[in-house]
Amino acid sequence: MAAEPENLTILIHGLFGSRLDMWSMARKLRRSQWKVLSVRYSSINTTIQQHAEMLADLLRQEASNPENAKINLVSHSLGSIIIRGALAELEGTDDRQDQAVTSQIARIVMLAPPHGGSHVARCISRLTNWFCPIMGQLSDSESSYVNRLGNPFASGKYQLGIVRSTKDRVIAQDRVDIAGSTEMIDINVDHGLLPWSGKAQKLVLDFLENGCFQNALQVATGK
Repeated sequence: MAAEPENLTILIHGLFGSRLDMWSMARKLRRSQWKVLSVRYSSINTTIQQHAEMLADLLRQEASNPENAKINLVSHSLGSIIIRGALAELEGTDDRQDQAVTSQIARIVMLAPPHGGSHVARCISRLTNWFCPIMGQLSDSESSYVNRLGNPFASGKYQLGIVRSTKDRVIAQDRVDIAGSTEMIDINVDHGLLPWSGKAQKLVLDFLENGCFQNALQVATGK
């Protein structure tokens, strides 16, 4: 007898990261009986468009897998822009199969997404663009890729939860949210430590289970 389809949660790490960065998050979700797939990509000599296309192809593949019911997405920092680019690509076609893929996306949780770009990326890109063009793409300048990228969330089609770091020195507080997000919550954890934070992991699990940060107070107080 065939097993019942399960929801699949795909994890996407941040800039200069690896699957290891999402290892603790994956363990937390698996212990809570979630099926998890962690994505790896390189930040060197690549572009956000390339990774967005890779993720779009992966979503097409997993959406066609009869073992998957719905697909959830969890990202850290740059991984969030890759999700945004992938969904913008899928939404931007008239292909019925691509539209079916987007309909299979259930819930999305983003940890410190630089939707409005990063001032740190703008400053560093002057030195790193020759080997890391992604840095320039993440600049907070109005003409940067991230600030020209379409917003697939504006329609309200997706349940999108955002966890913002109040100790973030990489992304300004007003550069995190995006029109169409369902809910945003602040957490007192450094930008780079968010995927490893027990509180952040509880918030991710909370949103995946409930479609909102239902237990935010308990997480904040450590209960």
